[in-house]
Amino acid sequence: MQKEKAVRLMLLAVLPGLLLACTRAERAAPATTRFTAPLPENGKMMAPVSAEVDLSQTSAHVTLRFESDGTNVSAEVSGVDGLTVAGATKPIAAASVARGEARSFDVAFSSGPERSNLVVSVSGTFGGATLFRVMTFAVAGESPRVPPPQSPGDGVKGVPSGG
Repeated sequence: MQKEKAVRLMLLAVLPGLLLACTRAERAAPATTRFTAPLPENGKMMAPVSAEVDLSQTSAHVTLRFESDGTNVSAEVSGVDGLTVAGATKPIAAASVARGEARSFDVAFSSGPERSNLVVSVSGTFGGATLFRVMTFAVAGESPRVPPPQSPGDGVKGVPSGG
């Protein structure tokens, strides 16, 4: 009987600490996945920009790196397949950029019940021509990833809707 009481008292002393530790673990920052969307070497003319993204289930930190000088450069973010962007959807507007320059911004969002996609669109005037690039990044349902383009001339990188 004495041993049972001692065990119960020990459990009562240990349980609050375990509960606190579990609660703190739940509050830890969500895991992020980093990946890049490099500029293809061949193919269709597109805005000369690559992206590096740290993506979690509720937010993304996006860094765009410009491969040439540009004017009237804009970046827009949106969602498809149930993803809704919270806050500003045009983090870069009518800006001038220099070759090698990097611009970073954060995007908060809520994803749909299945796999959703964050879309980053960049447009501007580069080398006298108006060019654009659209990149999509899968969220939820599986790890974020950027597969290779569907064809050498494909200007869109991302996850095909079927898979």
